[in-house]
Amino acid sequence: NTVTEHNHSPILWSCNLHEFCETEEEEDNSPPNWFDATYVDAIDSIVCLSYSGAILVVSPSTGQAELVGEFEHGLETGKWSPDGEILVLVTRTDKEDDDGTDKNTVLLTMNGQWEVLAEVTLERHLSAHEKQHPKEDNQDPPQAAAAAAGRGDLEVSVCWRPDGTLIAVSAVDATDQIRRIRTYQRDTLELQNVGRSEDGSGKMVPHILNTGIAWASGGCSHVLTGVQRKSKKTTQVIFFEPNGLRHREFALRTSLSSHIQV
Repeated sequence: NTVTEHNHSPILWSCNLHEFCETEEEEDNSPPNWFDATYVDAIDSIVCLSYSGAILVVSPSTGQAELVGEFEHGLETGKWSPDGEILVLVTRTDKEDDDGTDKNTVLLTMNGQWEVLAEVTLERHLSAHEKQHPKEDNQDPPQAAAAAAGRGDLEVSVCWRPDGTLIAVSAVDATDQIRRIRTYQRDTLELQNVGRSEDGSGKMVPHILNTGIAWASGGCSHVLTGVQRKSKKTTQVIFFEPNGLRHREFALRTSLSSHIQV
């Protein structure tokens, strides 16, 4: 890392993260490797997360950096709990009975001492960051689906309920290429519910977009929000109740060139 002082500048120091996380994908015009930097009061550090799997802690006073761990198959997403005590991550692991070309999707939580608190295997999802095989004929169905869908539509999104009791994960399942929103308990990562239609049919909510998901504040009954493509001309914000059922929506004014973010 490098620390730079400027006599007449608000910049106190700078830290070169590039040296901690160099990957082969950098030559493929891939998006920036580092996707999150959060100050965590409990450990008085800035924690940086990368798609390649590196977790880095940086001193907010000096800019000194330390690599505390690295996940072999990278990270899809991650976010600290509202109280700053737990980090939730989505990653991949090799299947024990596989030749290494197929991966399990794993949801796990860690504390500020980097101890794993809970870990569960999820439905396998399509990845926006997994390197695809160059030969289409050799791709397995999930890889081929990922290539057809486009990586930009396959981002995994995670968010915490404001009281820190629940975690929501939005991802595209590899089995049918449908984006689903699942909610898990904080302590055990036990599945709480899967977002479904409100008509009682048990059907999944179709056409959820890759825009991120977010919980409303306590004054809004802790509803979870997402964005859905209703038709070619209609995009709407949708709401999920604590039981996972979709309930109400409002339409957005959009055009073909619009970029929708939540």
